[in-house]
Amino acid sequence: SVKLNEVIDESISRTLSRTVLTSLTTLIVIVILFVWGGEMIHGFSFVMLVGVIAGTFSSIFVAAPMLILFKFNVEKYRAFLAEKQRRIKEKEKNRAMYEKGTV
Repeated sequence: SVKLNEVIDESISRTLSRTVLTSLTTLIVIVILFVWGGEMIHGFSFVMLVGVIAGTFSSIFVAAPMLILFKFNVEKYRAFLAEKQRRIKEKEKNRAMYEKGTV
């Protein structure tokens, strides 16, 4: 079984460049809006600027440590998803039986 720390490190490593590039291109547009957008759009673009910076920071530096802090258990999560799928299939089966009139 792979440790959660290793999964998080690998995930951040794989997505870091995409996250940073997406945030930078968004920031470029927001700065352009702020500089040339006129007085009416300054407040909106400033809030967007703060939001993009906070979102990028949080997705890189806050979200992963929170998983570790709250002791996220991958096996329990997989078991939860499997149980959820089992219940969905059971509901579909019961619905099909109901529609056929075999209940």
